[in-house]
Amino acid sequence: MSVSVDIRERLKDAFAWRGDRTDEHRLADLTGWWRDPALLMQLGPALADLSGSSSVSLVLGPQSSGAMLGALVATSLHVGLERVCQRLAGWWATLDECCVPTRSRTSCGS
Repeated sequence: MSVSVDIRERLKDAFAWRGDRTDEHRLADLTGWWRDPALLMQLGPALADLSGSSSVSLVLGPQSSGAMLGALVATSLHVGLERVCQRLAGWWATLDECCVPTRSRTSCGS
């Protein structure tokens, strides 16, 4: 079995849709991916191989799970990571551009 098929099967096995029986929609639960150390070690290199380019200098990690996946890929490629978020208007921006400090906390997504 090739590595890509093995990873694909392990990702499917560790993934679940979660929700209450009364919920109209279920949410993706990726925590099984993070719980399996062997899968976690393979995930970054497998995703990095998809780039098909040796000229990658920075990985963009979208907010939420993309930041963790992006960090795994960036580590595998030996490059930096820039976390990005989506503004309410629908445009993507770096976290510094999205977050507006307030007195009590940082508000992101504006």
